[in-house]
Amino acid sequence: MKKASLLIFTICLSFVIISCSGGSSSKNSEGLNDSDSTENNETSFIEKKDRLLPEMVEADKPVAVEKLNEAFYEWTGVEVKVAGYAKTYGKSEKIRNEIQLCDSKGSSNVLFNCKFKKDLNKEIKADDIVIIKGKIVENSYWGIVLKDCELVSINGEYKKGQTPQPFKKQTDAYWVKDLFDSYNLWMGKEVTVVGHYNSTTTSTTNGNSTWRIDLDDPETGQKMVGCTMKTEPDSDKLAANRDNVKIRGKITRDLWGTVQLEDCVLVE
Repeated sequence: MKKASLLIFTICLSFVIISCSGGSSSKNSEGLNDSDSTENNETSFIEKKDRLLPEMVEADKPVAVEKLNEAFYEWTGVEVKVAGYAKTYGKSEKIRNEIQLCDSKGSSNVLFNCKFKKDLNKEIKADDIVIIKGKIVENSYWGIVLKDCELVSINGEYKKGQTPQPFKKQTDAYWVKDLFDSYNLWMGKEVTVVGHYNSTTTSTTNGNSTWRIDLDDPETGQKMVGCTMKTEPDSDKLAANRDNVKIRGKITRDLWGTVQLEDCVLVE
C-alpha cells in the first residue's frame, strides 16, 4: 500500500512540474518574456543616449554646445517611413526620381523631400496617401530631405497622431506632419549655450550689419552653434577670453551642421 501511494505521489508531482514548464512564452536570464526584453532593451537604449529634450532646458541655465548640437541633430541618418500626400499640380502626376510630401491634399507646403534610388515612373493621384522609406539627411528650404528612398505602398497602413522617437526602430509608417514636428522639436526654443569662442562673422547688406558668433566644442574644435547677435560684440575681448562663452538666443534653423540662434546676447 505504501508503494502504491508513493507511486501516485510521484506521478502527480511529475505532472505539476511539466504543467509549470509548459507554454509558448520563453523567458530570458532575467526572467522576462522575450517580447518584454525587446521593449526593455529599446527603452534602455534611449536612456543610455541621455537624450536632451526641450522641456528639460531652462532659458537661463547654460547647455553645452555639443549637447545641444547632438540633441538637435538626433534624427540625422535615421531611416524612417513617412506617409503623406504627394505635391501635384493636377488630379494626378507621374513621379519619376523625386517626390515631395505634404500634410494635406493639394497643398504646396512641402514637409518632406525625397529622391528615389531608382526612377519610380509611377502615376500618383492627388488623393493618394503615399508611403515612402528613406534616411534623414537635413532640414532645408524644401522640407526635410531624405535620401536612398523607396516606395513602400500607396494607401497602405500608417500611424497618425503619434510622437515618433529617433532611437526607437522605425517599423511603422508615421504621418508626415507628426514626423516633421518631432524632427523640429527645438525650433523656437530659447536657450543659453556655453562653448568655446571660435570666430565672429560680420555681414553687411544695404548698409545694415549683422554679426554671428560661432561657438565650438572645446574638445574637437568643431563648430556647433552659431549665434546672430542683436548688437555688435566685442570680438577682441572674446578672442582673449575664449573659454566658457555664454550666449542666450532663440533656435531658428540649422546651417551646415550647426544650430543657429537668433536675437542673441552675451551672458556674463
